[in-house]
Amino acid sequence: MVNTMNNAIADTMTDAMITMDGSGRLVIPKEIRRLLHLSSGSVLRFALVGNRLELTPVEPTGPQLRRKSGLMVVPRTGQTFDAVATIAATRESRP
Repeated sequence: MVNTMNNAIADTMTDAMITMDGSGRLVIPKEIRRLLHLSSGSVLRFALVGNRLELTPVEPTGPQLRRKSGLMVVPRTGQTFDAVATIAATRESRP
């Protein structure tokens, strides 16, 4: 499955030019974010490999509830999850 996803990404976008802003931020193109199921708050591992930068999405241990417009929501990830377990884990992690 990983090879299929990598092939889909390679077939869709093999080269993109992006510009770093004054604070060192980069914007990942929308199509790449969509293909990798990245959203605000996604965690990426950063590695320097030779003279290249490598960003790898870090798989979350499970869906995390986030506050949006006063409601607790589970961001779309394209993955199935146990809503009851997610809510219980969120409650347990509160101070």
